[in-house]
Amino acid sequence: MMSIKTISNTTRNAVGTIRRFPQCILFSLVLFLIFFACVPIQVVAETYVSILRRSNYPESQQEAIRNEIEEAIKEGIPEELLIPRLEEGIAKRASGAKVLNVLEGDIQRLKEARRILMAVGVGNELLKDRGAWARTANLLAKGISQEEITQIAAFSRNRWKDYRDATYLFVSLVQWRLPREKALKLTTSVLQSSIRGKDFAGVVDLLIDGRRFHISPEELAGRIIEKLPLVKTFEELEEKVLYR
Repeated sequence: MMSIKTISNTTRNAVGTIRRFPQCILFSLVLFLIFFACVPIQVVAETYVSILRRSNYPESQQEAIRNEIEEAIKEGIPEELLIPRLEEGIAKRASGAKVLNVLEGDIQRLKEARRILMAVGVGNELLKDRGAWARTANLLAKGISQEEITQIAAFSRNRWKDYRDATYLFVSLVQWRLPREKALKLTTSVLQSSIRGKDFAGVVDLLIDGRRFHISPEELAGRIIEKLPLVKTFEELEEKVLYR
């Protein structure tokens, strides 16, 4: 075991070595470490060009897809909204012609989604939330009408973060076979209420629970619309429409 005296001598020797180290080299080393500590590490996402290069598509099809994407980017469609579809097509071994056709449809819907959202005065939010833009285009692909999307977006202007939750609610209500007009009225009423966006999905659960009480979906939807202005939380809403 090393004695205290030995440890002390070793420490002094180490300090002496550092002192004898050329100051210019030491200073440069410090600057080097500071520089790389301050520079953020960036992960470069794969571009559509590199994705196409690893596909097995003929050069003519690759060029056609590249041109379509480049033209879309020039028109303001973010590359990040197009890459997932391209990757999906290649992963599923779809033909280049099929991928091009799907991309063309996506691009048209993204343009239409942008037009709809810009028309209701949420352009700034749109630029910040690419997910909302993509979700709107997806609604068009699902057959949700421009008028329905416009109304949901318009009622979301003052609570934009809840827009996507509202669209999921509307689609669920339609799938629940609630009449579309009633589904839209219920969705916009929820957006005008104090119910939190994360609780919107609970509205569908109320319709499910209503069956246990022998309440039809349309009747329960009417109750919800009526009681929404009177409550602040989803729990209060549940109490008023199911156990009144």
